[in-house]
Amino acid sequence: MSVTLDDLERAASAGLIRAIDYQFTRHLLQKAHQASSLLVTTGYLLSRSHGDNHVCIDMATLAETHVLLWPKGPSMTLPELDEWKHQLNAESFVQQTPLMDDGIAPLIIDSSRLYLARYWHYENKVAAGLNQRSAHQYTIQPETVIHQLNALFDGSSHDVDWQKTACVLALMKQLVVITGGPGTGKTTTVIRLLALILQQQINAENFVIRLVAPTGKAAVRMTESIRSAKGHLVVDDTIKRLIPEQASTIHRLLGAIPNSVAFRHSHQNKLHIDLLVVDEASMVDLPMMAKLLDALPEHCRIVLLGDKDQLSSVEAGSVLGDICSSINTQKTPIHMRYSPTVGATLTQLNGTDYAEHIDQQSARQIDNCLCMLQKSYRFGGGIGALANAVNQGAVDLAQAVLEEHTHADVELIPNGFSSLISLSMAAYQPFFNVVGQDHRLVLNTFDRFRVLCASRNGELGTHAINEAIEQQLRRNGLIPADTEFYSGRPIMIQRNDYNVKLFNGDIGIVLPASSESLELRVYFPQSDGSVRAILPTRLPAHETAYAMTIHKSQGSEFEHIAIALPDAQRYGKLLTRELLYTGITRAKSKVSLSTSMASIRLSIMQSIERISGLTYRLK
Repeated sequence: MSVTLDDLERAASAGLIRAIDYQFTRHLLQKAHQASSLLVTTGYLLSRSHGDNHVCIDMATLAETHVLLWPKGPSMTLPELDEWKHQLNAESFVQQTPLMDDGIAPLIIDSSRLYLARYWHYENKVAAGLNQRSAHQYTIQPETVIHQLNALFDGSSHDVDWQKTACVLALMKQLVVITGGPGTGKTTTVIRLLALILQQQINAENFVIRLVAPTGKAAVRMTESIRSAKGHLVVDDTIKRLIPEQASTIHRLLGAIPNSVAFRHSHQNKLHIDLLVVDEASMVDLPMMAKLLDALPEHCRIVLLGDKDQLSSVEAGSVLGDICSSINTQKTPIHMRYSPTVGATLTQLNGTDYAEHIDQQSARQIDNCLCMLQKSYRFGGGIGALANAVNQGAVDLAQAVLEEHTHADVELIPNGFSSLISLSMAAYQPFFNVVGQDHRLVLNTFDRFRVLCASRNGELGTHAINEAIEQQLRRNGLIPADTEFYSGRPIMIQRNDYNVKLFNGDIGIVLPASSESLELRVYFPQSDGSVRAILPTRLPAHETAYAMTIHKSQGSEFEHIAIALPDAQRYGKLLTRELLYTGITRAKSKVSLSTSMASIRLSIMQSIERISGLTYRLK
């Protein structure tokens, strides 16, 4: 069956496909020798894949398959791979690697993968930056390091101490990637790691360390966690003083330029940093990671922290997941894949046997930079059991955790929407009790509970739940009936505003400027522990935030969360293992699930896989 540009135009007009997919394909065909069905289909598939946050399309997987472009729409059987590539290479807007000139064509074929050119360049920049650092090996003095490790770690256990392992890898390598679920001690590890690295420096006073996170909320949490962990660190005060506490966003570090995707710092204006720690690295998309690496000097060490099993970034790519692709968490115990040389050094310095974690066949330097923290110090009981079952794809085990009622910290909420609103009203009551008191107290109290949703729209989306909570608050007389802007209203910023320095995902509370004033301000927590007031008229686009999406909750944690998952039959595509796992692991004390067991089971069975070539480029 032939596919034409007119088919795409009609589908876009009817809302069956995105308008941008049609416009992108139309733009390509204006440069084509002939508007064939194959070019129309290829352009549409590539644009759609970027809409789904893939970095490229895998032509080898699609070749010789019959593809339906959209439900009840046209379809075609794609040619075999070499013929497909041959037909694309005949067009001026396609180049194949190795590039013969400056690579100005908008599409690039690399092996069996088809890219938009800019994403091909992003992927290569990330791979080059990581490969250069993973190959670098520092010389260390074993006797000195063993003494310093013994001062920081209890050596009584004969099992592998993964926090200690991460610290040793950071001494050996210019890049270390520390992954693990919530409560596995990533912050504790990085504090000790920084102390050890500072102890190795001849001129530690001038060794520049920076801490960053993808969002303002994550930067606030990182600052709080580092400050707390630093208080328990047993090292010389001179070293402790040199460990920074203040985290910033990546945008702020790079120097965001209003109304531009460029930053002040790039390969033309490098940052002056010796070591960079990036928290919540799973949230960093491919373009941002490329720009970050581009701005770092070649000697700069990098520590990436994050949970590889969480939701990937909102934009294209799954950089942390690709870096950690050799770690298989579906099988226990989890084995790392260190080279014999690195394994021998770890055994010598840590005093434990790493034989099970040595891979004689592994040829990837990046694997020597990975460490997965495997012991949770936060989660026990139902939250830990449920999170592990979800992460391992164990559907029946997860169902048993919820239905056997043996854990007080996890529950299924019966009767759907009305019960969820009733639970939310009760959970937010302590927050409304303190509205009008100290601004920091109000912000902290609000963060004890949150409703987390799979999406913004639908009967269990953020819009419907926020509206229902506000209606109930008005009925209860807790907020005025005649205004949408009231004291106690939580809001979430929806769009970056570099002039006001508010960013997508930032959460603030509308409160009186003082106990004597009726004027309202919006108060936002800052990474240094302070609170910042903004005039309501200066706010960028925002919305009420009693409920937020699970995507937006990344980098946050709450004592109690209620997860609202929609009907499996109607909204099944939204439900994934990573979504449910990320939601569950936002809770510190309790998880309430407002959904059906069918939606939970479907979520666990569906896993996200983003297509890219980064795994193949890492050495």
